[in-house]
Amino acid sequence: MKGQKRKTSLILVKVFIVAVILGLLCHYVTGSSFNINTYASVMMSSRNVSVSTGTSLFATDFKAPMAVVSVESEKVETLETATIETEAQLEINKTPDVTEKPKSANKKKTELICKFKKVYITIEGYRKKMNIHMDISHPSGLSKEDFMLLAEGISKKLPGKDPQGIFQKKASFIWHLGQKYQVDEVALLSIMAHESDWCSYDLAIKRKNFTGQSNIEGKLITYRTVQENLEKTAKNLRKNYLKNRKNLLSINKKYCEPVDGEYTWYIGVYGCMKKIVSK
Repeated sequence: MKGQKRKTSLILVKVFIVAVILGLLCHYVTGSSFNINTYASVMMSSRNVSVSTGTSLFATDFKAPMAVVSVESEKVETLETATIETEAQLEINKTPDVTEKPKSANKKKTELICKFKKVYITIEGYRKKMNIHMDISHPSGLSKEDFMLLAEGISKKLPGKDPQGIFQKKASFIWHLGQKYQVDEVALLSIMAHESDWCSYDLAIKRKNFTGQSNIEGKLITYRTVQENLEKTAKNLRKNYLKNRKNLLSINKKYCEPVDGEYTWYIGVYGCMKKIVSK
């Protein structure tokens, strides 16, 4: 009996040591103190074991178990389960509150606006690229300032022409029409010059029609303003002529019949272009 009691005491000491070690491991691994109540409930669930809880692990009172091996095994398994639940609970406590707005939510968005400076062709550059079959279905590429210089220079090159100074007065407007309707503004200015004899034709001045726009009966249309005449012409060129055509000759073939079997209108317009850009 004495030998059996010694064995039982040794087993209890071993169980106590294991429990203390597990408690210390719980403290260092989870970063929190081992809950004595959890320990007490674990011990109470063990076979043939009763535990009275105190303020620490050392305030426990054990009764001898009947089956030593099964008791020790169940204690270890239950303690491991308790540790896992504790860690899981810690992870839940670490989960951030989803209702909390992130700090960056109140920051204003910054919009980056990049501005690019348009590069224009020089008057000399335009002279070099000019030819009778050139594409006029897009703006000339000249800046408004350079285009206005060309328009203002017409009266100096051709004294007696443009008595009302239409070219100079409407140069800026014509340049903007070129951008709006995607028409070469030098070509538009040349059509104006060719159709109105450089804005000196009396009927053109009277009807404010400097581009030869006619109705279905072939009569010259009367406009309220020169601006209306110029805008209608640019719009008509884009809609009815430049949609499937690119140069003056292709426009000529639709715009008017040949004279003695030859198209001459486009040659007259191109001649005006050369005079406008000449030095």
